[in-house]
Amino acid sequence: MSIDTFHVGEIVDVTIRGARVMAPLHTDDGLTLAYEEVRPGNFATFGLRHPQAGTVTIERVAPAEWPPQAGDLWRDKHNELWFIHRNPSVMDPSPVLMGRTTGGARWTNDVVGLIDDNAPMTLVHREPSERTHR
Repeated sequence: MSIDTFHVGEIVDVTIRGARVMAPLHTDDGLTLAYEEVRPGNFATFGLRHPQAGTVTIERVAPAEWPPQAGDLWRDKHNELWFIHRNPSVMDPSPVLMGRTTGGARWTNDVVGLIDDNAPMTLVHREPSERTHR
């Protein structure tokens, strides 16, 4: 929908999906979030001045450790654990990551869509990177 189809006085809900918080700033006037859109390096600022109680909802989808890495263990909103591993059928230098619940009942071929049905996600375990062992 283009911006010209809106009219003054209309009430709308605004959702910004997949925005990574860069700088939360809580002031007496309200809340300002500087965020990065899904495309890295595309920054924007969204300000809320004196929001009425209950009119603004900000929901955490994934922690700063997102996106997953091979070997990670994540917990979803259903309290299921997801093990993240490389997709062995993809012969690509930049491997595709897969997720599978530890019980094996649910899986995904690509972790990109994992958030859509399972957020909020919480990182349970990540192996230290080789850089931290040197």
